[in-house]
Order: sequence, then C-alpha cells, then structure tokens
Amino acid sequence: MTNTGWNHDEFVCFLLIYTSHVDMEFSDEEKESLKKQFSPEIFNRQYALFESMNDYQALDTILQYKAQYFASEEQKQQLLDTIRSQFFADGEFSDFEKEIYNFLERML
Repeated sequence: MTNTGWNHDEFVCFLLIYTSHVDMEFSDEEKESLKKQFSPEIFNRQYALFESMNDYQALDTILQYKAQYFASEEQKQQLLDTIRSQFFADGEFSDFEKEIYNFLERML
C-alpha cells in the first residue's frame, strides 16, 4: 500500500473508523460521532476505503503516516486522546478496546 496523500482530517477519520472497528462492532453511536466530526464526503470516502481493506492493510496505511502526523510527542498524544474519545462514543471503553489502545500507543 502506498501513501495516499490524505490531509489531516482524512487521516484522522480513517484512523477513527479503524479504531471503532477493533471490537468488531461499529455502533450507531460511533458512526454518529464520526459523522459529526467530518464532512459526509470525507466520512463516506474513508469508510468505503476502510471496507475495501483487510485489517493488516488498514493498519499498514495508518502507520505510513507516522512521520507526518505523529512526528512529535504532542501530536501523538493528541491523536491518542482522539482515539480514546472515540472508544467512549458508545458509552464504554471495553477491555479489548483498552488493549488495542495500548497497542496503538506503542505502535505510534
């Protein structure tokens, strides 16, 4: 997979779609949270792209942006805070989501 040239919003939208799926459920609350944060065009395009990928391809795509959007500790923490907020969109932060959050914290 090659870098897709996404702007910040496109990248964050894709990242949050990915993290919303880690518990194998993309709840209505999670969808609504993303639809409020991003334009319909960005959400629909990034969601369709996500749906066309397997888990490895999606994570690989995210990691390609590490140097661009995780260059500093501050940027990394802002993205992790955004991910954490998305995990709570459905009202819970499950043990599995916590494990994925910790994994992403190490990977990013």
